[in-house]
Order: sequence, then C-alpha cells, then structure tokens
Amino acid sequence: MTDRTALTRIARSVAADMAVERLSTATQRSMRALDAEPEHVLDLVDMLAKEGKKKRSSDKLIGGYAFLLAHGLEMLRYAVDDKDAAAIALVARLRRHLISAGEVGTITPPVLLLVMHQFATAKLDIGDDLRNLMQTLVENGSGARAACEHRDGADYFTGIVEQFGSDPFAIHAYLDDTLEALPEDGRAALVMAAFSDKEPAMREAAVGFLLSASAEVRGKLTEAIGLAAPHGLVTPTMLRRMIAMRNWLPAADRQDLDKAINVARKKRVECAPWPRPVVRQVLSSGVDGSGAFTVLVIAEEAGKPLIAGLLVKQGFGVRDAWVRRDASFADLREIVEHIAGEIGLEETSVAYARAVCCQALAISLEAGHLPLYALLDCAEAIGLAELNPEALPVDKLVADLVAEVDAKRLSAAAVTRALRQSADWLEDHPTLETWFEDNVAKAIGTQRAPRAKRMAVLLAGPLQVRRRRWAELAAWTSLSLKHRRQPGNWQGFAILARELLGTRPLEEIGLMQAIAETTLAVMDMKGLLGTRHAA
Repeated sequence: MTDRTALTRIARSVAADMAVERLSTATQRSMRALDAEPEHVLDLVDMLAKEGKKKRSSDKLIGGYAFLLAHGLEMLRYAVDDKDAAAIALVARLRRHLISAGEVGTITPPVLLLVMHQFATAKLDIGDDLRNLMQTLVENGSGARAACEHRDGADYFTGIVEQFGSDPFAIHAYLDDTLEALPEDGRAALVMAAFSDKEPAMREAAVGFLLSASAEVRGKLTEAIGLAAPHGLVTPTMLRRMIAMRNWLPAADRQDLDKAINVARKKRVECAPWPRPVVRQVLSSGVDGSGAFTVLVIAEEAGKPLIAGLLVKQGFGVRDAWVRRDASFADLREIVEHIAGEIGLEETSVAYARAVCCQALAISLEAGHLPLYALLDCAEAIGLAELNPEALPVDKLVADLVAEVDAKRLSAAAVTRALRQSADWLEDHPTLETWFEDNVAKAIGTQRAPRAKRMAVLLAGPLQVRRRRWAELAAWTSLSLKHRRQPGNWQGFAILARELLGTRPLEEIGLMQAIAETTLAVMDMKGLLGTRHAA
C-alpha cells in the first residue's frame, strides 16, 4: 500500500494547484510516481471515506483526493483496455471494497456517489451491484437523495447549467457520469427530466443521450423529441446535431430518429449551419502497441483559440474526446509541448483527422458501443461536417497504401531488404518501443529456458497467432506517416503490413524480431521488479 501521509501531501498540493487551475511540475511528478503503485486507489477511497465522515471535512482535501482517484482509475482503465489481468482483478477488488464500505456505513452516500462519478469519468464499468447499492441508499433517504437531486439547495438542473456556463457538452458529460451511478430503470427518468427542463442548454445537453448505451434511454428520448418539436423546443442547433448523429446510431434506431427529424422540419425548424473554425495546426502521435494514438487540433472559433483532442483505439473507436476553449494561444502551446513530451507529436492534416474519425465510428458500430457525444463537440470545433462511419478493413487499407508505393520498392530484393532493416526502425520511431505482447508467460515458459528457445516459441506462437493485429498497427502507422507534413517511411510500413497479411515467416521480418525481443525484456523486467501486485 502507498504511504497515506504522502498521499495526503500530494492531495493538498493538487488542491492548491486546482485553485490556480494549473498542475505544478512537482505535482505532476508525484502523480507519475503513483502510477507505479496502482493499489493506491484503495487507500484514496478509504481516505475519502474518512474525510467525508468528519464533522468539519475539508472540501479542498476531498477535491484533491478525488482528482488523484480519477487519475488512478484512468490509468487502471488503460490497463483494463489492454486486458491486463492484474488491473482487472484490482478493479473488481475495489468494487467489492466499496460495496462493503457502503453496506456497513464506513463511507457516506455523498462520498460513495463521488467515487462512482470518478469511475464513470475514467470510463470504468461501475457494475450493477454498486448501482443497486446506491439506489438502496437513495430509497432509504440516508442523505443520498439530497446528494443526487440537489446542489447547494438550488434547482438541480439550473445549478448544473450555471456550474458549466451553459456549455451543453460539459453539462452532458456531467449528467452522463451521474447516469452511470444509477440503475437502468432510473436513467431514462433523469434524461426525460433534463430534456423537459426550462433551461435551453439543459435540453441541448440531453440530446446527447441519443448516444446512450441504454436502448431504453435512446428510445424514450427520440419519442420525446418528436413530441417536443411542434412546440418549438427543438432548436436549429439541436436539429443539426441530431442529423449529424443519425448515422452514428445502430440501424434499428435510425428510423425513429428520422421521424423526429421530419417532424421538426415540417414545423419549419431550420437546420443551423455548421461552425466554420479556422484550423491552425493538426498534430498526431504514433500508434502505440495497444493500437491507440492521439490527434490534437488547434483552431480559432469566432476569433478565440481552442484545442480539441481525440484518443483513438483500434478495436474500440474514439476512447476519449475533449475540447478546451478557455485558454490563450500561449496556454495551448504549453499544453501541446507537455503532451508532445509525453508521447511525441508530428504535424499532420485535417484529412487524416477526418479519416481516423470515420474509421473510429465504424469500429464503434461494429463493436456494439456508441461513440461519445464529445466527439460531436470535436467535430464542430474542427469543422468536420458530415462525419459518418466508413469501415476501412486492414486488407483494403493495406491494398490502397501499397498501390501508391514506388514500384522499385516492391521488387523481391527490395522487400527482403526492407523487412530485414525494419529492426532498426525503432531508432526513428520511438513509439515502436511500446509494441510488444503482454500476458504470454504461459505460452513461452519461464526465464530459465534458453532465450533463443523462448524467442522461437514467441514467434511461432503468440506473434504468429496475432500477426493480423500487427499488420493493422503497421498499416495505421503507414497511414499516419503518409499524412504528415514531412512524411516518414510510410512505404516501408505499408510493405511490412502486406507481408504480415501474407505467409512470410516472421523470422524474416526484423521488426517482428524486435517486438519479440521487447516482449521478453518487458517480461524479465516485470519479474525482477515484482510489478505484478497481487490483487
């Protein structure tokens, strides 16, 4: 467990930084150090619970603890996304811990709701047991109802609108996280109440629940929109957003939404024009070993600077999306420099941003989950009108890329040479250091086996089985490099992807040998450091 005195000290630093709306370098270093001890989330929950039960609890300290917990949960979510067994077990353990604390009363309902909100913010599954516990506490009237329904004694929705400055996307994000803490049968009621609210910004925010994971919520909201349109409650901006999201929905939902859109049009609701921001710079990171990459866009909207960010993950779609409009150009440069220092960024194009968004939408539909409403905020901030799902299977992507490769690079000798030299690509592409297989210890044996034997087993086993996945990462890396202002070796990655889709032995591909070496090095390091905590 992490030293709780140290956690309190860091939380106080966070609280002080939050007051000036900027994390200090020292605080950021402390938070990175915590990342090596994921079990600190258990300590933070206990410390939040203890502080919340005090007669004179410190809101600032609770805020600091909550911020650290949100960060820790987000790091866990990344690991869960990568199917890390230890992280999955730790999250399950944390859920059990919260249920136990809630049942015996060592955590107050308002603090439990706060913790569940952090779960939702990190996009970790809360679980039905926790939701049901929260519902029981609300029904028992033990202070939780006030926490869920009121804010400082004022009207709940009016307070939220004021808190987020009438920003419908920020309001929606807050409500969406709150919804995650509610049982299924309570979600539609909250959304209907939000859509019926007198505040226009609240109704605009409620439209985002057309992308709710709950089919019941989507269905009831669509019906409510159709009924509201004749009464002037569907605004031109609302109509534009409904049309934009139409193709993001499952096919079964589109017919009912079309009816609501047609009702609005018959009532002569004009569709608002798309914003026309001035894009100043588009940046993208490399594709990491989990298939994730970041796109950042700096733009001007009505003369004011903004920055939009997207985290795209193969197999999932858009994992995160956000827009910041309250910073100066100097602030934006600082943000970019910080992110570039963490993951590396290169200048790319709006066309690339559009291509990855369309592909991400198609991935989401295929995977059976709906995209974030925040993606629409990004689309408006960047000026990506008519952003529709466009599936781009790896076979087609590779064929399209290879069709543009210089003919001289496709000769048998040139291909063989390129594949052999691909082992050296890590020098020019640091992101490739994150390309390795995880959780393969059972497949390749213990460290006592000869390294050459472990390498051979790894290449013939896990890497061979997943060569199509590695082809996909190589193909998307090629596309990323091709769109950069200064294109890198996109042709080499395209050729490598083609060979991975074929039958060429992995032993002949230098990069796959390097991936195998990295995999063994990571396994050995984890064994030496004991970083696999028991969960």
